[in-house]
Amino acid sequence: MNLSDPPHADPARPDPSRERLARILARLDTLVDWEKRDRSPGMRRGLAPMEDLMARLGSPQASFRAVHVAGTKGKGSTASLIAAGLARAGFSVGLYTSPHVDRVEERVRVDGRDVAAGELAEALERAFDAREAAVAGDTAADEATWFDLLTAAAFLVFQRRGVDWAVVECGLGGRLDSTNVVHGEVCVVTNIDLEHTAVLGNCFADIAREKGGIVKPGSVLSVRGRGDRRRATTRTPCSNSRPAPPVSVWSGLRWLRAATGARPRRPATWPWPGRSSTSSGPLLRRAPAARP
Repeated sequence: MNLSDPPHADPARPDPSRERLARILARLDTLVDWEKRDRSPGMRRGLAPMEDLMARLGSPQASFRAVHVAGTKGKGSTASLIAAGLARAGFSVGLYTSPHVDRVEERVRVDGRDVAAGELAEALERAFDAREAAVAGDTAADEATWFDLLTAAAFLVFQRRGVDWAVVECGLGGRLDSTNVVHGEVCVVTNIDLEHTAVLGNCFADIAREKGGIVKPGSVLSVRGRGDRRRATTRTPCSNSRPAPPVSVWSGLRWLRAATGARPRRPATWPWPGRSSTSSGPLLRRAPAARP
């Protein structure tokens, strides 16, 4: 069965794929959605529901390599820029961002295109079935939220498409965010400022600790900032590991080239998302396969 939306669908004719997506979104809207609620100290925070959900779905987040992006501002544009660079290098790339502007499919992109309505509907149905199994079994995923299920669906789409890399934007904070089930080989913290203080903490150090919590043992950390905010981010402890050494944003892209096996090609430009012009910067290119 082809789940892709028809390329020239008649707007006057009902689209079965979009109707299917509308039905599962209506079910999804019965769950807690913290994007539409006051993010107070009573907000449920913790990875146990998401970890249980991933286990029930066969750990789709382990099927691809990941770049994880956190920060107060600029997460979406930074994630889009990194995804564009990886795509230009010849990799198949998934991109997960939030929130959406017009349609929920905007949050999940593969190779520069929004996921098809039918494909997202199928992934959400699988995620919802896993949650219902958790409710029946009284396990942690019975508390999975709207964002948990959408994140799980995105990872299922990336797994199904066989992407090489996924660039994943955090929703809120980082350490206990639903997206933090991925192992980011490269982690980016765009900047640190006071935000959501009732949940993340009321000082720069607390917020930096939350956002820096995406760093895993062996990850490369790219941070932007100066002074105490930068130091607070890079002091975030990693389990069984020393904190990753900080590097600048552009140095982080050089590390990204090394991690992907891509090599630079100069002079070069790449498109900046949302702009018609191009911005100068390092460009990735897939490294040639080794000769036997």
